[in-house]
Amino acid sequence: MSTARKRRVRAASDMGTIMPMRGTESRGRNDPCGCRSGKKYKRCCMSRKNSDAVMQNIGAAFGIADDEDIERVSAIHTKPKPVAKPTPAPKPKKRKPKKQPETPSTQKVTGEDMDSMSKSSKSSKSSRTNAGLADIEWHPTRTPQGGIVRITPAIARAWLEEKNYEDNRPISGTRVQFYARQMATDRWRMNGEPIIFDTEDMLLNGQHRLKAIIESGKTIEVFVIRGISQDAFTTMDQGYTRTGGQVLCMKGLKNASTRAAICRAMYVWEVSNGMLTKLSRKVSPDELLLVQECYPEEVEEAVVYSDIVRREVPMSCGMIGLGHILVKRARPRKAGEFLQVLANGLTTSKGHPALVLRNRFIKDKMQDRTLPPEAQFAAFIRAWNSYDQGKTLRSVLVKRNPDGEWVTQAIRGLGRKRTGGEITS
Repeated sequence: MSTARKRRVRAASDMGTIMPMRGTESRGRNDPCGCRSGKKYKRCCMSRKNSDAVMQNIGAAFGIADDEDIERVSAIHTKPKPVAKPTPAPKPKKRKPKKQPETPSTQKVTGEDMDSMSKSSKSSKSSRTNAGLADIEWHPTRTPQGGIVRITPAIARAWLEEKNYEDNRPISGTRVQFYARQMATDRWRMNGEPIIFDTEDMLLNGQHRLKAIIESGKTIEVFVIRGISQDAFTTMDQGYTRTGGQVLCMKGLKNASTRAAICRAMYVWEVSNGMLTKLSRKVSPDELLLVQECYPEEVEEAVVYSDIVRREVPMSCGMIGLGHILVKRARPRKAGEFLQVLANGLTTSKGHPALVLRNRFIKDKMQDRTLPPEAQFAAFIRAWNSYDQGKTLRSVLVKRNPDGEWVTQAIRGLGRKRTGGEITS
């Protein structure tokens, strides 16, 4: 449709004049629709398949259609109302089981109380089923129960005999002796590590502590937990053990690793009455701190000297520190020159025992045959005794006795007796 014709149609519509209609095919897509809906032809009646309805709509616009036609046309142009969806019925809420009351961690109970707690834990499962809660899966680890128990030797023996698994790992005698020593000397503390029973009331963890209670004859307070799943057994005793050096470092002491090695050697020397045959025994951090508190000045000097010697001489720092302390106690004035030659190797004396000892350790290191700590200490004492007697050496030899122990000479000026005597096993 041309622009002039559009003007004429618009003017005619404003005046109420009916313009002659041409064929519908002449109406453009963007022209106003003839049904006077106010929309463009392409948005209104162009897509209608019912041409009669279109003509009736036009007739209704000019008053030439009856009421039935108008209703039929209005139905075409009226959008259907959306049908409301039915509201779904609310789902019934599931009932949650009531939580079992937990035993306070600070409450002290006896072994009989723990047995009754175990029975109540087993009965809780049946009570849930009777209450109509069988559809909720019950798991034993959801309601573990525990408390502080005073374990006597009689209770410990009964638990080991009646509640321990037959295929549990073998009991280590060394570990039991270590625990028993801590209990007998009142160094054992309740640190929260529990003795654990499973859902069948069988022992999962704690047999070494129970055995130590029997050996020491002490009554110990331990936190006991019952109701742990048997599947958790493979995750027990897998923690990272805190070393003695780490404990000393946490106490603010410097050179913690060297200090711990010296304190450990000193403790074994003191409690074994001047012998190192039990150097492999386990020493607790409390015992290391005990040595540090009893001999703070001697340990501090030994730590400084050990760090100097270890730069050139491949020797155990614990044996260096222990030797430093003992020869200083034996000959305070004479020991200085011996220890200095061992540290730097500077001497004009041929066959000096400290120089021969130093060269022995360096040569062994070069040939990949380092002596064990006990043998190193035996060689140290042999060289010191030769120096104290004014003798020279060509080599420092150490040997074993028929029992396989390294032979250590008595320290000249000190003997086998302990000095100080402040540390006891």
